[in-house]
Amino acid sequence: MDQFIVPIKKDSGVLHFEIRDYPHDDDHNCKFEIFLENNFVASFEPNGDGHLHICQNPGNIEKETLHQISDEIEKFHW
Repeated sequence: MDQFIVPIKKDSGVLHFEIRDYPHDDDHNCKFEIFLENNFVASFEPNGDGHLHICQNPGNIEKETLHQISDEIEKFHW
């Protein structure tokens, strides 16, 4: 598992999302898990073209914010 931080600017300041990458882990349904303040808030899975789609969103994160996070993850990995 790899971990890195993605800062996302919001009206109230900057949110620092922790990204956990599970490259070869069959125990996780989604490749990227997203945490905010140590709480699991969302996850992403790449499609056949390598673009990320939302796998889960239990933290009810705004879609715009999730798209910003996925763009940043794609910069790191593709």
